[in-house]
Amino acid sequence: MPLLLLLSRPHNFAVFGLFFVICALFFPEVPANSQSRELLLPSRVLVIFALAHASFFALGNSNSLASIDLSNAYAGVSRYNEALVGVLVFIGSWAGPLWWAMAGLALVALETEGVRLQLQVRALLAAAHLWQASTLLAISWVATMMRTHLFVWSVFSPRYLYQIAWSVGFYLACGTVGGLMWVAAIVYIAHQR
Repeated sequence: MPLLLLLSRPHNFAVFGLFFVICALFFPEVPANSQSRELLLPSRVLVIFALAHASFFALGNSNSLASIDLSNAYAGVSRYNEALVGVLVFIGSWAGPLWWAMAGLALVALETEGVRLQLQVRALLAAAHLWQASTLLAISWVATMMRTHLFVWSVFSPRYLYQIAWSVGFYLACGTVGGLMWVAAIVYIAHQR
């Protein structure tokens, strides 16, 4: 979490505080013996997806390539390193969605146990990848159909590039690889108590 704040614009720090408040209000702890616990989880995950996407725009980002903030990409970097700068730009731009992804995975990990946790995480990842695949397919189809239109370079091309970044960078790399490591850490910490 501190890395997300470090790589965000300073005027967005209060928005992260608002994220904590929203998370506490929308996702109160459900008692373990509650029958509604299993029924609430899919709707909670859907709200997390929506909040992750909304937070991208809430932190001042857009689908324009001109809105990429490079100012925090060199935080702590002593010399030019393309891979590290690229990762820092990604973390700085997707700080809000990364926060909500970690909060959502923590919610799933803390409310589910054992074999059910494995099934819930698989279902969560499958739903996320299905959503991104269908969105990428729709944008690909629209860009192909409108390939001769004037807006193909100013509207569809940047949106297509951002959608690829969402699919590959956020959902595949952060959501799958990082998410599994995050859930494993939460489960490990919970079992140590």
